[in-house]
Amino acid sequence: MSNQRRFVVIAGIGIGLVLAWMMAFDIGPFASPTERAAVAPAQPAQTTPRVQANTGLAVGRVAANNGAVLTVNGVLGGPTVVHTNTATKVFVLRGTKVSSVAVGDRVIVFGDKKSDGSVIAKMIVGG
Repeated sequence: MSNQRRFVVIAGIGIGLVLAWMMAFDIGPFASPTERAAVAPAQPAQTTPRVQANTGLAVGRVAANNGAVLTVNGVLGGPTVVHTNTATKVFVLRGTKVSSVAVGDRVIVFGDKKSDGSVIAKMIVGG
């Protein structure tokens, strides 16, 4: 056996023994979750992001599109008027402009809800 091959075999056995030892003594990446929690550094508490009260959402099929305002027939019933502006991001199969959204497309609209129930779209996804 050549010296290089002998070295690779010995190194492989050594790495295997170290991993077996780590598993046997429950340390390193093989430690149980309680062991990892005991040695993990303290982290600041994470807060859950709050949904704003004016968050608007419309999910359904597009009934009308005049290039600036969409009407979306919701999956639960009534229509939602969706206003767009130059900041509205559009991700549909046909393109990235509001005019790319075709009547009949299924969409999800995220934005800000107005007092009249309509939505000012920040993002439109679908196709």
